[in-house]
Formats: sequence, structure tokens, C-alpha cells
Amino acid sequence: MPKTSFRKNSDSPAPFTGSSEEPFYETIHWKMKISKIMSIFKQIKQYTLVTSIFAFSIGMLLSFSVLASNTSLENQVKKNKSDIAFNYTGIDFIAKYIKLIKRYDPGDTGPAGGFVFYVTNSGFHGLEAAPNDQNMSKWGCAGIDSTKKAGLYTGKENTKTILKQTCGGNTAAKVASNYELNGFRDWYLPSKYELELMFAYLYRGGTGNFLASLDHYYWSSSEGDSNSAAWSHCFCDYLDKDDKDIPIVIQSPKVRVNYVRAVRSF
Repeated sequence: MPKTSFRKNSDSPAPFTGSSEEPFYETIHWKMKISKIMSIFKQIKQYTLVTSIFAFSIGMLLSFSVLASNTSLENQVKKNKSDIAFNYTGIDFIAKYIKLIKRYDPGDTGPAGGFVFYVTNSGFHGLEAAPNDQNMSKWGCAGIDSTKKAGLYTGKENTKTILKQTCGGNTAAKVASNYELNGFRDWYLPSKYELELMFAYLYRGGTGNFLASLDHYYWSSSEGDSNSAAWSHCFCDYLDKDDKDIPIVIQSPKVRVNYVRAVRSF
């Protein structure tokens, strides 16, 4: 599972600035803390009992860590009034942990804030696409052999291979790998098949904020039959051929400017 950077919750209560003699510990702030704990655990109804117990135990241990210290609560406040002696790290950890072990379905908002378009392991793992397009770009590396892998979970390897090439310029793979959302930096250019899954489960489901255009397709990280072309996908209506719906997937010249939509695995 990709590493996640944990950051302090921006909606934490403002620092206490009143007198240390005010009996606020057992009233306002404990109520706020307990309320936050309960609001988080209301989301755990779809998780396993073992996971719930684990998250609760870790969170409570971290939340009450201050009480186990040798310094009394009153002395802690006197030492630094900006710290009200409630360790919100435990609460933040629970929220992040729950987000990472949640079960997902295609179309859901993923752990990083993108759109889930493929799931495995009962929905605990899968792939999510960025919620919006990145900059339009050429595929790059024209005339340079890259990678023709087109299957599931090959987009990440393809992207790494392309980035190792001395192609220069702002290639589609570089645009995708430079994308960042909510602290997640492990994005890559999807493979041909991963792009087809995005079309089937997001675009056809009316989700994903894709731009339908016959002039500009979406790049995959899969090279075409020659080293001067790569597979691209039009996120637009199907073409009717022989009474069958066939998505528009073509090999585009690498010098063509197309849309870039980054994806990541979780």
C-alpha cells in the first residue's frame, strides 16, 4: 500500500488562551474530543470488528498519552498555554487509518480524493483517477523505444520506464508523475487497459469530469506498434460498427497533444 503522509487536522480547536484555573478540561474540551472520536467511529459501520477495535485502541492510547506523563495537566497548561494538553495526533491517526482501510466501489471518492474505477480484495484495494485533467501534453519520446505493456497495474512501471528515457520536454508521463493531491504524490500515467477501465466505469457512469473531444484523446502510457506512436482513448460516445458498440481507442503520433489524467493504486 502506498505510503501516506499524515498531517495535523486543520479543523482542530483553537489554542486555549484563558486562565489555567478555569475548569475547562472536564467540560468543553473533553466533550469536543469525545464528540470527534464518536463522529469518526460512526463511519466504521462497514469495517470489520477487528479493525474497529484496533483503531479504537490505538486512538485512545494516543489521546490519553498526556495523562500518563509525569507532568500534571495543570503544569502542562502553565508551561505552554498554546497547547491545551489534548493530543489530537491520536484522532488524526484514526481518521487517516479509517480512510486507508475503507471498502470502495467504482465511482466512490478514493483515499487521495480521486475517483475509484477499479477495486480488488473486496474493495480494500484498487485504482483511482485524479478528479480533473492535468495539463495537455505530447506523449514525447518520438522515435525512442519505450514500453508496450498495456495490462492492469502496468501503468506505474510504464511511467517509470518513460521517465528514464532522455526524451526531454514536458512529456505526458512527466505531467502525470508530477501531479499531487491531498499530499499523495504517487500518481502515474495509466496503461491502455487502465484507461479503458476509466472509460467504462467512470465516463460511462457519468463520473470523472472528463472532456469529450474528437480532437484530443487521453494518453495511455502504452506505446503503440511503432516507437513513434502510443495508445490513446477518446472519452466520447461509442462508434457504432456492425451493430456493436466499440470504444474509440487508437494509436496516436507521440507528437500529438492530448489530455493527461493521472491515476494511482491504493
